[in-house]
Amino acid sequence: MSEYIVVIRTFTNEPEAEAARDALATAGIRSVILRESRPGAAPVPGRTRPVRLAVGEDDATQAKALLDAPRR
Repeated sequence: MSEYIVVIRTFTNEPEAEAARDALATAGIRSVILRESRPGAAPVPGRTRPVRLAVGEDDATQAKALLDAPRR
């Protein structure tokens, strides 16, 4: 992963973010899931927090193209 990371997608839930991360890993692209958290903050029922997927700056274009490709 390059020195800088770039958020390439924002998801409303972790399973979607994890599926995208797994797809990138299969293609050999390292990624990281960034979860919003606030110390001491209790979850609010019915409200989701964004889950972001980030890759190294050098892999961003390829990662976006892979995730945008039609699924078979």
